[in-house]
Amino acid sequence: MLNGILLCAALLLPVLGPLRTIYVKQSPLKSRYAVTILISSTLGESMAKTVAERQAAYRARRDTAGVDGNGQRRVSMWLGTGAALAMARLAYRYGVTQRELVEKMLLEEDERVLSTLSIDTPEWEMYFARKPVVTKV
Repeated sequence: MLNGILLCAALLLPVLGPLRTIYVKQSPLKSRYAVTILISSTLGESMAKTVAERQAAYRARRDTAGVDGNGQRRVSMWLGTGAALAMARLAYRYGVTQRELVEKMLLEEDERVLSTLSIDTPEWEMYFARKPVVTKV
């Protein structure tokens, strides 16, 4: 089995170039996928990241993600079945993701409310201090 892998690695060398190093690791399990090959440009490079390391790096980038670099926030909630089905239908109808649909609806409503407020008024301050002005929508 290992001879076949080394042959495969030797076939890859012309494609990879002379500066590439191929690490061959034999799996301890007797399975169809017995070998993992990691290709790197130098001997000193670290191995592939674990799932936890990739997830941690992804979450760290979320603070500065987005078009404006202002970051993104995670929102986790349960919706009623009717609202969830309506969201799916509307997103499909307008050809957007559910995330894009919710973002657009929220930003449009925020702009509508802001257009009714004057800067440096108590209402403006209450809105940005997150104090309720209207109890039921």
